[in-house]
Amino acid sequence: MFYNERITTKRSHIMRKLRKTPAGTQSIRRALEMLRVLAEHNNKGLSLKELTDTTGLGRSTAHRLISCLVDEGFAMRESLTKRYHIGLDALQVGLSAVSETSVLIRCGH
Repeated sequence: MFYNERITTKRSHIMRKLRKTPAGTQSIRRALEMLRVLAEHNNKGLSLKELTDTTGLGRSTAHRLISCLVDEGFAMRESLTKRYHIGLDALQVGLSAVSETSVLIRCGH
């Protein structure tokens, strides 16, 4: 499967999932999906165009969401390349979950 076909398939899946979203949660689901996409491509990072292509979101919606994630520390933008990556706060949440899971596993739960 070519890169563009993979993006189109993923975009269709994301958009179907978002259509089923209960009222009032669409923005949250979109932001979480954006975090998942950033995590998948964190080594290289993604430009705004690549984010819109991958998520299927409009440019203004994607920009608004990624700007909020950057402001809150859940994403970061490289000033030189203008590529987005997972932010320190998102990493902290992930590490907390791993740490908590490890404790539960050790306790036998």
